[in-house]
Amino acid sequence: MIKDRLVAELPPAVRDWLERNASDDAWEQLARDLAVNVSAALLTREGEAGVNTTIHGLLCRHPSPAVRELAVSAVTGRLWRLRPVAERVAARFGVSAGALYAALRRRLQRNSASA
Repeated sequence: MIKDRLVAELPPAVRDWLERNASDDAWEQLARDLAVNVSAALLTREGEAGVNTTIHGLLCRHPSPAVRELAVSAVTGRLWRLRPVAERVAARFGVSAGALYAALRRRLQRNSASA
């Protein structure tokens, strides 16, 4: 886990509390959960940001520093796909790409089933 990148995503009060109280396991779980959330944001509308300048522009101004950075640096001209997005997000936060991919697939399947 790359803690400084994780901390950059947190509101100051949450960051301060976690710095004082969270276990290493809690930080690791938070990194995994945050990686799923960032990946899901990048894959909004099934990765349409890769071909839709409006969606891409919104992600480039997203409140999350990770979403902004990854959107700005992502290749456009084609839909963004799950595995490449998961690999980029995993590298950013220092989490397992395989585990992130599996968790993201489960989340997206859950969301599509409830839609």
